Amino acid sequence: THAQSIPPVAVTMPSGVTFSEISVGSFHSLAIGTNGKGYAWGLNTNGRLGDGTTTGRRSPVAVTLPSGVTSFTRISAGASASVAIGNNGRVYAWGNNTNGTFGNGVTGTTSSTPVAATMPSGVTSFTQLGLRSEHVVAVGGNGTDRKAYAWGGNSIGQVGDGTMTNRSSPVAV
Repeated sequence: THAQSIPPVAVTMPSGVTFSEISVGSFHSLAIGTNGKGYAWGLNTNGRLGDGTTTGRRSPVAVTLPSGVTSFTRISAGASASVAIGNNGRVYAWGNNTNGTFGNGVTGTTSSTPVAATMPSGVTSFTQLGLRSEHVVAVGGNGTDRKAYAWGGNSIGQVGDGTMTNRSSPVAV
């Protein structure tokens, strides 16, 4: 069952953790704790919470950290997927990958744990990102040469590459 509340209610925080960043998707929420871990709660269809399950959660659970990643620096929730930047500068995605939201060159899959996006040629890290519905926009590059890259659903040109073709790997905007 789903409980609704007109007045705001406090989120049950993990013990000893406060949130430094938060993002709200259509049916789930994400946060980064002051400990650098990602947390998720809400509907977990297709594994959009990233905890290795498809079980919905009423309070925050830890997102599985990818191998070699000790923390997340940015996080964003979409309609049916989630994305984050690891402390290694790579973008990771989980949930529904119908239109290429994972950015790894594959479509039509789901994952309940984070999957690494492909790094564009010459890009060593991403510093900012946002996920809206099924497309991702991220800022990446080296030094002062920062560029916007996008991938995922592109039915109305939201990837910004001058086409309306879905992109399953990052392309320059």
